[in-house]
Amino acid sequence: MLSHRDSAQSLIPIISERSAQELAKFAKQYSNEIQAEDQDLVLLKNVANIVYRKGRHKDAIWILDAILQQTPNDYEILNLKGLALYDRRTRSDLLEAEKIFDALVVQRPATALIWHNSALIKTHLAKFDEAVSRIEEAIKYEFWKDSPDMLDFDDFFPLRENKPDEFERLKNKVKKLLNEQ
Repeated sequence: MLSHRDSAQSLIPIISERSAQELAKFAKQYSNEIQAEDQDLVLLKNVANIVYRKGRHKDAIWILDAILQQTPNDYEILNLKGLALYDRRTRSDLLEAEKIFDALVVQRPATALIWHNSALIKTHLAKFDEAVSRIEEAIKYEFWKDSPDMLDFDDFFPLRENKPDEFERLKNKVKKLLNEQ
């Protein structure tokens, strides 16, 4: 089942923390024992997604790095790794996530999700002007259509506190776009 694209989504709510830990162990053993060209990357990606969503960020990063050795430009894997690094919230992890998202916005400039996630990183690195410009790009590429509450996340609290006028301007812009739909 985990060898099918997007199959992890249905399993996330029912997999326990302990099962996620066991999945991470399995993925590490699998990556170490199976030749790279014979590995099922969809399986590894789904395991990494489950492990990440269950809060095992360090394990998820290890699995994602194993996948990236074979597919170094896979934006979905890079995005997930960037989010896992972000969720760890150490300065070094945030800086590594920033590098990933800075590269991704160049690689996939019309992907609104990437701009939004990059704004989260910039916010937590206190690069508030850059965060504002990244949010503007996310709005431009219509992230608000998939996530109307895109600015309501607590993760943007530092930006709201440090750039209140800009933040309010962006919220009003999203509100106006939603009303025009």
